Amino acid sequence: MSINKYKKIFNEINSGSIANLYLFYGQEGYLMDRAIKQLEDRLLNEETKDLNLSVLDGSSITCDQLISEWEMMPFFSHKRLVIVKDFRYLLAGRIKAGDTDEGDRQQNRDGYQLIIDKIKDMPDTVCTVFAVKGDIDRKKKLFKMINDHGRVYSFDPLKGRELLQWIMSTFKKRGFDIDREGAEYLVLCCGQGLQDISNEIEKIISYAGTSKSIRKEDVDKVVQRSLDLNIFKMVDAIGLKNVDVALSIFNDLVKDGQHVLRILAMIIRQFRIIYQIKLLLDKGYSERRTIEKLKLHPYYAYNYIKQSHNFDVDTLKEILKACLEVDSMIKKSSLDNNIAVEMLIARCCG
Repeated sequence: MSINKYKKIFNEINSGSIANLYLFYGQEGYLMDRAIKQLEDRLLNEETKDLNLSVLDGSSITCDQLISEWEMMPFFSHKRLVIVKDFRYLLAGRIKAGDTDEGDRQQNRDGYQLIIDKIKDMPDTVCTVFAVKGDIDRKKKLFKMINDHGRVYSFDPLKGRELLQWIMSTFKKRGFDIDREGAEYLVLCCGQGLQDISNEIEKIISYAGTSKSIRKEDVDKVVQRSLDLNIFKMVDAIGLKNVDVALSIFNDLVKDGQHVLRILAMIIRQFRIIYQIKLLLDKGYSERRTIEKLKLHPYYAYNYIKQSHNFDVDTLKEILKACLEVDSMIKKSSLDNNIAVEMLIARCCG
């Protein structure tokens, strides 16, 4: 879903154009939760909210229980809000909950049909949100009924330019400006999950104080770096033959609880990508064509290319060979994992 479609959802809710029935599904849980919270704020009074809000576990609730929720009258409010999380009748695969014998299976089928029938004539006294954080089975009859009688929205992760736009817009709403380089670096540090990015934005704003202009340097001082970014910095240090910095980053990762084999796997992955880039660039490929051919993530691509300039093909071959040897030694012997990787880093910097 594009950022404009997300704006449409929030604008509809804010304007009071609220349906009686919704299906929210997809991987972008942060914006889904915000949309649900906005429905709560728009429909329910704080004083009677607890009496008019039901949040149900869709993996265990029975059809009869759900119908009872729909038939319950609101208390000093014009509507109740019923949120059904991960309703099993919308998920892919055969329904198994409670069908221990033929009687249970028949009861499930009967209850399911009652829900289908009820959706055709939902009472105006209730607003229902089916919220599925993940994919759904669009072939199921329930999906088709919700689509016909309610509103269905897919919450897909923001990517590329739209993700940067969301970050810049979020800062702007809080009275701050962040440049494109700072926004890209924030994504590099946190990944693309909006919940993680949002948490780090709060930290950056708290750190900024009276300064309203956010730059890459401000992000770097505050944000918890992802494993990917630390591996980038370690490989940078190896390329510059700076063994002390490379070992310092490695030891910090270990202290932070990262498993040595995971760190080693990331180092191997990084050098494989750099090796592939180096081969293509040496063949005369342009940087843009190289990125397209290897299907590299845009936030990492130019950093990989920059790192490739620190190595020649033969050196990269030797580093990859050494990495694979250490990986094999760790898995086959009682060699101390930390010492083995430290020796590898020193060897690569030599």
